[in-house]
Amino acid sequence: MPGFASGRHAIAICDVCGLQCAYRDLTNQIREGKPTGMRVCPECVDQDWRSNVRVVLADPQALWRPRPDTGAKASRRILHWRPVDSLPLDLTLGNFTVVTS
Repeated sequence: MPGFASGRHAIAICDVCGLQCAYRDLTNQIREGKPTGMRVCPECVDQDWRSNVRVVLADPQALWRPRPDTGAKASRRILHWRPVDSLPLDLTLGNFTVVTS
């Protein structure tokens, strides 16, 4: 199964100064807390100062892919159902009148 070489004996060129150094000594350059994609030698690494880092506080208000509340009322409803013999029916029970249509 193909993979990557360890780079134990490899040499590389720094993206900032252009000098050769050991491949395993290269590190990612970080700007404002994000990697820039540049691989630099230990002498060219700029420390990302704490005051330069923008801190974004997350205060989410909405949910990703929310699910609706399926309570008792919604679970008892049958959509698009009408029985074949659904005729209007009037029924009187004492003082109550029930009318269906």
